[in-house]
Amino acid sequence: MKATKRALLALALASGLAAPSLLAQPPEGGRPGPGGPRAEMRIEDRLKQLGEALALTDEQKTAIKPILEESGAEMRKLLEDRSGDREARRSKLMELREKTNTKIAALLTDEQKAKFAELNKRGPGGPRGERPERRRGGE
Repeated sequence: MKATKRALLALALASGLAAPSLLAQPPEGGRPGPGGPRAEMRIEDRLKQLGEALALTDEQKTAIKPILEESGAEMRKLLEDRSGDREARRSKLMELREKTNTKIAALLTDEQKAKFAELNKRGPGGPRGERPERRRGGE
């Protein structure tokens, strides 16, 4: 009986020591840090989205990709920097977005610029301010 109690106690201690290291690991398929393969995927997705919406030429796609990459790198830096005022960081992100959009618009035809402006007015759920509420957890 004592041996069984000791075995159970040892098992409980071992699982208690292992639990924190298991919790510290990201879930399988979880989001990696700000850089990494997902960042590259988002750039490719954005380029594909713009290409389809604006009927971009191959030359335009080639010119826009480095703009998106540079913008993404700057955005990651701003998001990683937790020092300073949140509102100031938000303002810098908005400036970066405008700068990026200006660079992209410079490469577009007049017709594409009009479509691009319309795309930038809309958010995921329609015009800005009319975005659907985000669902959290198991709701």
